[in-house]
Amino acid sequence: MPTLQNYITETQRLLHDGSGQYWTVSELTDYVNEGRNQVVCDTGVNRQLQIIYLSTNNESYGWSATGGGVTGAIVTQGGSNYSNSTIANFSGGGGVGAAATVLLSGGVVTGIKMTNQGTGYTTVPNLAITDVGGGSGAFATPSIISPSTIDVLNVSIIWGNQRIALDYLPWTPFNSRMRVWNQILSRPGIFSVYGQNSFYVGPIPDQFYQAEIDSVVLPTQLINLSDVDILNQPYSFPVAYYAAQKAKIKEQSFQEAAAFKEMYTNRVKDALRAAYTRRIPNAYSQP
Repeated sequence: MPTLQNYITETQRLLHDGSGQYWTVSELTDYVNEGRNQVVCDTGVNRQLQIIYLSTNNESYGWSATGGGVTGAIVTQGGSNYSNSTIANFSGGGGVGAAATVLLSGGVVTGIKMTNQGTGYTTVPNLAITDVGGGSGAFATPSIISPSTIDVLNVSIIWGNQRIALDYLPWTPFNSRMRVWNQILSRPGIFSVYGQNSFYVGPIPDQFYQAEIDSVVLPTQLINLSDVDILNQPYSFPVAYYAAQKAKIKEQSFQEAAAFKEMYTNRVKDALRAAYTRRIPNAYSQP
């Protein structure tokens, strides 16, 4: 796996600027990180299974680069002796506005029902369950969708001992078929991506569900020259060509920039061909 220094050295070679006279390390670092992001956008290679929690009566789940909402929370310990005065308080995580009610049975906390997802959460906030009536021992863990997410490919929910993959519908048929009855709650069976930063599930969840989302996530930015990239070969190969393209655009050498762009595109295609041709769908089927 390459380091930031490897990328900068390769980019300088492509630009015939091995001594760094024309482009600073800071400039090339920005171009390299833009190139890494672009490779992930073009190939979807940096996939991540994110575990989140779907809330009762909540159909939409969103994220953004500046932080999204709290999707839900799972009770990890129910505690005892809780009363109707029990409240849930969110703190930290960089966001505001998340609110929830506490579900009880016999003084034990059995669930957390989100009433407001809030906005701006870039990390998972803390959730405190408090009761002036003397209840204690309950703990819950909230969830958010990573702000680096750029796409959701699949959604599965955990139901008992099963992992059930939801079917996908584009938004228009999803909206016309699944959102007709807005008060009917049931186990979700369909999902749809809406815009750039949210997905919907239908029917609307009738209870708390743990969910697993198969997502494409932007890589963490490389800052120090010794930082190691998560992109392996062949997906790391196109990065320097993209960085060289950006450098030439800054120089207003547009013909050379176009040449580097074509080289970048060809490297991306090479990476995709190299990966996909290695897959064997069924070792026992006849060609």
